[in-house]
Amino acid sequence: RSRRRPDRGVRRGGRARARARGVEGRSGERGLGGVDISLPTVQHSRSEDLPGRQRGSDAAQIGSGSVNLATLLQTVERQSILKDVRRLVLKLGTRVVTIDDNELNRDYIDQIAEEVSGLMKDGYQVAIVSSGAVAAGMGRLGLKDRPMRIPDLQATAAVGQGLLMNAYKLAFREFGVPIGQVLLTDDGLEDRWRYVNAKNTLDALFKYGAVPIINENDSVAVEENKVGDNDRLSALVCDLVESQLLVTYTTVDGL
Repeated sequence: RSRRRPDRGVRRGGRARARARGVEGRSGERGLGGVDISLPTVQHSRSEDLPGRQRGSDAAQIGSGSVNLATLLQTVERQSILKDVRRLVLKLGTRVVTIDDNELNRDYIDQIAEEVSGLMKDGYQVAIVSSGAVAAGMGRLGLKDRPMRIPDLQATAAVGQGLLMNAYKLAFREFGVPIGQVLLTDDGLEDRWRYVNAKNTLDALFKYGAVPIINENDSVAVEENKVGDNDRLSALVCDLVESQLLVTYTTVDGL
């Protein structure tokens, strides 16, 4: 039984929606890295009151009405889907983990760490696919506009990725949970040898009780080997770690 963690009276803007995908697989399909994977049947729902990014007057407050991960996993109508879930992937969009002026939303990241730590105590294994490196780098470098040249964009991502990982490290340290950075590119997932290496690394992180923090390796990725966006990356990671659930937090309507 998942524990409900006390919500924090923190006001952060934007309406972030959580979409939970339960999977009932059918086997025999060819997946990434030349391995057999299951094709999921998607179920989804939304929570309208999760904290996100300030967007004018459209603000949400973390209060008693919020839906957290623990609540999500014990909702009655989901029991038939979630009864066999032991490993899940959580995807956080850029506008969810940042606030105005491209500053990291530390309060929100702290809450995610608290929720994930609670789930781990209940026996779940959680991987996080987190955007936000470019935005955080823009904030630290004082850039108002997203860089257009590839070297400038990669340099911005390199600065921001360190800030992003530090925020997760500090948040999870409060609960005694280690984290591990995993940066992926599309060609690394297509190549069988590198795919297996990435899979083994993630399995080892779970074995040690660490939370993998996964992002695309924007500091080296170019058009030819980019995954594209972290919505797609999170779906690929689900196959990579053989998770039974993908939860996406986003401020964008649709998928």
